[in-house]
This record gives sequence, C-alpha cells and structure tokens, in this order.
Amino acid sequence: MFKDIHLNEINSSELNKELKNINFQNYDYNYLKTDFILDTKYLFPISIKSNQTSTNLFSHLYYKKYNHFFAKDYYDFIKKNFNNLETFSNSFIIGSHNNYYHFIIDILPRIFGYNEISKQYVDNIIFSETKLGQNEIIKSVTDFKEIDQEIITLKQGTYKFINSIFTVKQSLQNIINNYRKLFSENLKNISKKNIYISRSDAEQRKIINEHELINKLKDLNFEIIRLSELTFLDQIKLFNSAKCIVGLHGAGLTNLIFANPGTSVIEIFPDFTNPTVDWYCSPDEQNNKLNNIRSHFIKISNINNLDHMIYFAKDINQSKINKKNFKMNNNEKVLTSITTVDVEVNFEKLYELINLKI
Repeated sequence: MFKDIHLNEINSSELNKELKNINFQNYDYNYLKTDFILDTKYLFPISIKSNQTSTNLFSHLYYKKYNHFFAKDYYDFIKKNFNNLETFSNSFIIGSHNNYYHFIIDILPRIFGYNEISKQYVDNIIFSETKLGQNEIIKSVTDFKEIDQEIITLKQGTYKFINSIFTVKQSLQNIINNYRKLFSENLKNISKKNIYISRSDAEQRKIINEHELINKLKDLNFEIIRLSELTFLDQIKLFNSAKCIVGLHGAGLTNLIFANPGTSVIEIFPDFTNPTVDWYCSPDEQNNKLNNIRSHFIKISNINNLDHMIYFAKDINQSKINKKNFKMNNNEKVLTSITTVDVEVNFEKLYELINLKI
C-alpha cells in the first residue's frame, strides 16, 4: 500500500530523494520532482517510484480526508488501472478547487513556484475543472506572471505524471507576500470605504434578517457588496480601499490578504454556547473563552496587521450539518456546523461595535 511519510521521517525516506529545492529571489521553493499519480479532486501526489507521499507536505484539506489514499482498496485501484491512466510529462501542477478560500490560499499559490529556474523543466501547466468560475482569476494571475507555456485543464479523475513538478505547501506569510508583490500596482488605494460583504447569493450560511441590517448599515455609509458580481482585480482593489469590513464568516474574507494595515474587520460567527445574547471580542479574548471558531481569516489579519474583531450572533438551524466521508468527534461537528448554519443579528449590539471601529 502507499505510505504517508511524516515530517520527522522525510530526511531518511525514499521520498526525500525526489524532493528538490530551488532558491529564487531570496525565497526557497521546495518541489516534488518525479513520476507520480494524482487525483485531481484532492490534488495529492503519490510517488510512483517509492509508493510514498506526505500529508504534511502536500495536503491542503483536513487530514482525515486523505485516509482512503492509504487503504488497500485505493492501492488495488491504482495497480489495476495503472497502465490505462492518461499520462502527461514535464508538467507543473496547480489544480483548482470549488471553494474560493482554498483556491486562493491552498491551490493557486503553487504558481509562485513557477519561475525562471523551474520553468526550464516544464512544458505545460496543469489546472483542473471545478464548478467555481475561476478562469478569470487564473487569467489574471498567469498574465501578471507572464506565463507563456501551454495550459491544460483536466477533468476530475486520476492521472499519471512523468518527470513533473508539484510544489510543497508554503507558509501563509509567504503566500500573502507573494500575492501582494504580484499585484502591487493594484494595492495603492487609500483606506476610506466602509463595506459590508453580503452572502445573499449564497446557498447556505446567511444572515436571516440581513435586509433590515443592510438598511442600518446604509445609514452608517456602508457600501453593500456581493463579491460574485466583481472581477478578481476589482475585489483586490475593493479590499485594498476599505477602512472597515463587516461580513459573515465566509470565503469572501480571503481578500483580506489585500487589505491595508489598520483596516477594521468585523467577522460574524454563529454562537453555539450562548445563543440568546450577541457578544463580541478580540481573537485573543476569544481564545480564553471558547475554541470553536475557524481562524482562517484571523491568521490573515494578524499577518497584515488588521484590527480584527469577532462578533457572535444567534445561530439558526444548527441541525444543518455537512455530511463528511469520515467520522467526526464533537469538536469537528461544531466546526463543520459553522460552515452551514444561518444567524440572526442583534442590530443594536452590532451597531455598538461598528461605531467603535469607524
């Protein structure tokens, strides 16, 4: 079966012989450069030469989602179909994702490893199909990177890659630095706008009394934004020009990577511990009270020196739990619920916090 090599075992593993390091513009990019199989849904490479991989180096999703790669059924599937897998050579793998956050933070940053040195070994760049309309985002980034190699978009499936490159995941600090460097010409705006990010066009996780909330926010000179109506470059410019950003926890807040230092952020979460009273706090205060929030955007704010506050609102329909293909403990169930439940906001309490920040 295939073996998952933990980080502390990498140096003594066969997989280590297939890992390369390239220093470019004072940054070390680490790659898997070898022959491997790849499932384009999970974008998780497994070496053909050593039958090894590493969730520590290559995963971008919750670790339990990769368990099936190390089961006998998957090994037997690859062994049975190996000679029939569609094969590509000298490829640079990027991939794609249906979720905007995962695409911008986990997937697309692989393109920063494509540089004057690594491109010498590459004939084509591999993306994968998703439901999310990402062609415009991909074109923006490839244009700014001045990429002229063939771009191939693959359907979901399992493929074989020969003498190809898959980048090791980067730190969030380096990802943000690379984005801000790449789009530096679009990051020269003055922070003066108050913006509210609406999820009215989302399938789930909404503010059920948003209509009334919007009327209140307009009185405070807030612009009401649906990010699905903006191009990627317009989203970059919008967040870079924001003075105060209010929104329900959701992928659109990924654009905080483009906000200026000092920008106020109010991220709204459902409250599963005290669902009758709205309250708010800083992330540091929250850590002493409760641990069931997802900290994706707090981490971005910390790196960009944003003034990030968490607002807890009454949750609605807490029974709406995502169905996962792995068993969940209670904490995992709570974290999963955060991505699905709706909330109801107390206007007076939120108004109190906003007035402190604008």
